[in-house]
Amino acid sequence: MTLNKSYLICVDESSIERDEHIIVTYDIETTSDTSLGQIGEVIAYDPTIGTWAKTQGETDEIIEAYSGKLLLPLPSESAQRGRIRIAIPVHNINPKIGGVPHMWAILGAPYTLKQVTRIHLVNIDVPRSFTDHLPGPQFGIAGIREIMGVTESRPFLATMLKPRTGLSSDGYAQLALDVYRGGVDIVFDDELLVSPESSPLFERAERVKAVAIQVEAETGEPKRYAANVTSSVRYLREMSLKAKAIGVDFLYLNPVSIGLSALEMVASDDEICLPILCCRSSYGMLTRGNDGIAFFVLLKLARFCGADGMHIGSIGGRLPHAIIGDDSKLRSRVSWLRTKLKHVKRTFPIVSGGLHPGNLERNVERLGKDIIIQAGSGVIGHPDGPLAGGKAMRDALNAVLQGIPTFEAAHKSAELEAALGRWGYLDGEGVHDLDELWAEPPRQVSGTTIYTSGGSVVIGDVDTRGGDFVGRDQCRGKESGE
Repeated sequence: MTLNKSYLICVDESSIERDEHIIVTYDIETTSDTSLGQIGEVIAYDPTIGTWAKTQGETDEIIEAYSGKLLLPLPSESAQRGRIRIAIPVHNINPKIGGVPHMWAILGAPYTLKQVTRIHLVNIDVPRSFTDHLPGPQFGIAGIREIMGVTESRPFLATMLKPRTGLSSDGYAQLALDVYRGGVDIVFDDELLVSPESSPLFERAERVKAVAIQVEAETGEPKRYAANVTSSVRYLREMSLKAKAIGVDFLYLNPVSIGLSALEMVASDDEICLPILCCRSSYGMLTRGNDGIAFFVLLKLARFCGADGMHIGSIGGRLPHAIIGDDSKLRSRVSWLRTKLKHVKRTFPIVSGGLHPGNLERNVERLGKDIIIQAGSGVIGHPDGPLAGGKAMRDALNAVLQGIPTFEAAHKSAELEAALGRWGYLDGEGVHDLDELWAEPPRQVSGTTIYTSGGSVVIGDVDTRGGDFVGRDQCRGKESGE
């Protein structure tokens, strides 16, 4: 494993020009005959200029200028488990000809090394010289608020159409009609609902958009629709333009399945010119088991590639998925998406996954007001139907904005009472039954808060074990507004 070029490849972190390198952090375990230092040299050298045998022209000058660098100090030179940081010269990757796909290929190269028993990509810090060539969000938080026509700083309520398949287009339109009338702001197609035989995409889009217009006229409140156009790249532009012609307000895309480059393509198309809201379905395939990439890395790259909104999971959601997360992980995800950068607009965090009126309050308290709260089954699955589900969510949100615990607001809202009776009420100590709450309200747990443009966020230790963290690389970007 010894490369005999350690003096060129292993460098002190302070000697690196950060604006000239892509800094990558891996969490690594090695075989018993290989140390972190040894494997780090290989990961720095092999994907950039190396191969299994020395080649003609591989001079010290070439290695110094083009090889990746293993940043020192290491956790322990002889250790076989820990984090290593690799600096890749940014001039190795043309941001247009190659771009994100080329960078992705370099990041993935170490995963097949035999001496690695576990590898997890936990962070990537990309310099502005590279990200300036990526589209970034075209609308961002401010642009979406303008499209919504809501100037007050409040979360938006969204519902995802359920069931994922099986209903007709008229059936989904009726669901949309009910939840819009109940108080929901945005209806999303489900992330796994595109164009099944039972409900072709454009037929469904026309009917859902029609009821959005109808309810907006009835209530005077803005009602918007996000159509799922996740498709083969061959048809993606055509699908997006047709959806726009129908009048959909947002495009809903899955950058994991279509690829980050496809997201770039849609975001940079001046003719499409619609906000792009992104899900993360199938992300688990990239991180199941001991290997993979942290969700935090996907969030960063999706924002740079054009996501105006991005799913982040939820606090205390009822879904049995790892993406739900805990307080620290969710706060770090929100912090990154809303961090202000001069050259990249902020991305709307979409809080989703097992949400309902009983855990809405906890998510708003912990994550702030610049969020989209997306509840599918927690609205449509209300005991009294989707209209009552929409009203229960809106009553819960109104109570939170007024500083009233939702279990107290349930005294004056039959719909909210029914929702909390079914799903309970979440606070910092766990889930409580409504009868328990009304008999003996929980004590208020004090905490330290900081106030951001997105609302108050409770300070706490951030769990970095899964790669979700806001470190010095990310905090460097807090410069100016959009």
